[in-house]
Amino acid sequence: MQHGGTEEQLENLFLTSLEYIGHINTDFVQSLYINILGRTGAASELAGWNNKIQSLGLAGIASGFTGSPENRRNTLRSYFQTFFHRTPADAELTGLVNSGQDLLTLEATVLSSPEFFANG
Repeated sequence: MQHGGTEEQLENLFLTSLEYIGHINTDFVQSLYINILGRTGAASELAGWNNKIQSLGLAGIASGFTGSPENRRNTLRSYFQTFFHRTPADAELTGLVNSGQDLLTLEATVLSSPEFFANG
């Protein structure tokens, strides 16, 4: 990260490490649903991602999860709860989720906001 990497890239390195892969007790895609999105994947979701493993590889699949709108929304919701001490309205998150900024930049945006300085 000191050399310009993102939080998502760091997560992907952990998710594709031999240590992570060696310790999951379910299939790789289901482990991403559980560990990244905080839920189990539906059969159709698992099938869709499992069909892409050959073309994307494990790193591509991990990147799909860490960069997904669902993960971004969950992470931003956590930032609001941690730093603003409140649950955000979905409308507050939409612009940030779709901004194209990486998670570290989004965290900095939240931490540099007037609301954080007033309530943080």
